[in-house]
Amino acid sequence: MRAFEAERAEGSQTRLPLVHRLATPAVAEWCELWQGLGAPDWFSRIALAESLTEGLFRMAAESTGSRVSSAELAELYRHLEEAGFLADGPEPKLVAAVRDSMLVELEGRYDGLSRPRREMLRAGLRLGLPDTIPQLALWAADEADWGALERILLTEPGLVRWDLRLQRAVHTLASSERQAHPILSASVALLAALDVERNQLSIAELVGELIKEGAALHSGWADHQDVNAALVAGSFWMLTQACATSALADPGRTAAAATRRAIEERILQANREHHPPFAYAVAIFHLCSAALATAVGRWTEVARQSELVLLLSPRCSLLGVIGASLLAASGFFNGNAGQRTRGELYIADHTGHRCQAAASLAELLHLSKAFAGIHQLDKAEVMVELAALERRQAQHWFDQSLLMACTRAYAGILWQEPEAALAAFDAALGGARPDEVDPVQLRTRAELLINLGEVDLAATMLAAITDAGARFLTLAPAARLHLCAGDLEQARVLAEEGLHAAQLSLADRAALQALKAAVGILNEDDDAEIEQSILAACLISREARSLLPVALLPKGLLTTVLERHVDHPFSGECYLRERLVPAKLADLRPGYRAAGPLMRLTPREKVLLPLLATSASLREIAAQLYVSVNTVRKQVVTLREKFNARTREELVSRAIEKGLLSASGVDPR
Repeated sequence: MRAFEAERAEGSQTRLPLVHRLATPAVAEWCELWQGLGAPDWFSRIALAESLTEGLFRMAAESTGSRVSSAELAELYRHLEEAGFLADGPEPKLVAAVRDSMLVELEGRYDGLSRPRREMLRAGLRLGLPDTIPQLALWAADEADWGALERILLTEPGLVRWDLRLQRAVHTLASSERQAHPILSASVALLAALDVERNQLSIAELVGELIKEGAALHSGWADHQDVNAALVAGSFWMLTQACATSALADPGRTAAAATRRAIEERILQANREHHPPFAYAVAIFHLCSAALATAVGRWTEVARQSELVLLLSPRCSLLGVIGASLLAASGFFNGNAGQRTRGELYIADHTGHRCQAAASLAELLHLSKAFAGIHQLDKAEVMVELAALERRQAQHWFDQSLLMACTRAYAGILWQEPEAALAAFDAALGGARPDEVDPVQLRTRAELLINLGEVDLAATMLAAITDAGARFLTLAPAARLHLCAGDLEQARVLAEEGLHAAQLSLADRAALQALKAAVGILNEDDDAEIEQSILAACLISREARSLLPVALLPKGLLTTVLERHVDHPFSGECYLRERLVPAKLADLRPGYRAAGPLMRLTPREKVLLPLLATSASLREIAAQLYVSVNTVRKQVVTLREKFNARTREELVSRAIEKGLLSASGVDPR
């Protein structure tokens, strides 16, 4: 430092900086020049970096066992500036000739640059200064120190700059290194799926690459001693088990679920031993767990895992944006306004500030925007986003065909013919039995059937949901079903019951209030009670940020409900009047198809009907039921009357048409 002061004291106002006093100095002259300034012994190490930062100076000092204060750093930097050692540009860098002379000096002193670079890398990892992370990643790649790069990617993934030099190093990485350091598999997959020129990331390609990496390298994830490596490798293996083509033979993804439980136990063990994994590794696990839940349509679990992804992910990370998209989707299908809102606001925030992660995941946001459009009855927005998804139909993200089919189902109910939506939905289900399908998906199919007037088939779907232990999901559609079938009293009973259900979503509460009002209008009930129900539907719809609950009413009834909606007894926005504008109302379909009365079977008839589909005689059926053959004959006559069937075969055929029997359960005769 004293030498810097002496040089400045000797200078005059007219004297040129040191760099300009030597027009074409040799490297030796440059070495003599900067060494003559009395700089610290570690000073030449700053030339190993591409650009100068405060952290770099501290790292250079740390690498030689020295320390440097902030005041000393400021003084050193000032002298560099005055001496003309700094190049012009947006980032502070050494003049090329100065840097070259320093590198020559380092090479001579250490017989190459590898040793000082490794010492700088170790010092940088100890210090963990954010402004040094991009340079540390480059040094780790230069030195083929993949363990160091793994640690950097797990601790500071958002600070790594993927320039061409780093990309080339990772692209050529041997499979053995990716197996030993699983986070590098993610880097290889990410680079393979990224269109650098357009800054667009294909989620389909990313998942495909991760599945390939998982299948080839990470089935032995449990053998890793390091918990972070085990966690990341296990997550990729679980993703492979959940989303690979071979997983279609296992609808419940039981193998992937078993892997997930084993990984959870590994995390708990590490916590018990006071060696918890890095947050980013845990976030990867929860994102892959959300993918597993998405594959089987368990939307409550998708929401739980996605919330954890948002909690653990660094700001502006790919994990966070993907997790937010999944959270918005789960909120849509669960009817949970809070989950949907958190996901949508996260995406809006990151889109608004030109976040690179959000910009590169534009394709991922189409579904979220379509969900939001359906809740706000924005037909144009929904159709634009669905068209964008259709263009990517061959590129399924966690097999997004079912997500698309669910979204199209509601578009079909609201604006288009639902037959096509039902056909697409059934194609996406792939012939799965009701007991193999998630209750939320069964409900979507039931809503389509209700709008088509197929009330018996819809009732079968709702019964399957009840059997799965999710009766709270059936209350709103069941009330709509009975309204469609003309059973106003049962529709009212279900609406009243549903409003007292603890697990009911805000959207369903709003729907039941609207249904209660609709039943009251049809029954010509007391005006005050009707208006109270409409007001409650309006307020709850605002809380749920959704027009969908009231829009699912038949259009004629919806129009009457809006006409009967009185002014709010307090100041503030009337959600339905402000948002359900005439143009949106005009776009809606007329409503339910005409439906006959709902088929009601007694408990005994429900037992008898499947037996009639077998080859057993009436006498054999009577023996199975421990009743007389005459009793069976009487019950068969009653069933034939209910189904308007002349023969036993016709009775079975009509029961299959109404969804009360499975065709697979019929014995050929």
